[in-house]
Amino acid sequence: MRNLTNSWNLFQHAKTWATRPSALLGITNSYSAFCLDEAIAAWGTHITNVLDSIDEKDDKKLARKRQSKLLQLLQVPDQIRFKSLRATTTR
Repeated sequence: MRNLTNSWNLFQHAKTWATRPSALLGITNSYSAFCLDEAIAAWGTHITNVLDSIDEKDDKKLARKRQSKLLQLLQVPDQIRFKSLRATTTR
């Protein structure tokens, strides 16, 4: 998976629409479709488990911690990552 953000988005869309990622991309080769679906499911499940393991009593702090962790997992560059976090703390 070269683009982690696109992979995460594909996982989220597949979950939302209750369909396989390969179907969303129109992949017709059954083996290629299976491999893609497996990779996206593993990646999405990993991120979901990591985000669900974050514990915080304050809802705003929890959302901030989860957003920070998600950006870290997606390997978003620090300059962009911390800029987006500053925007969430000023609200």
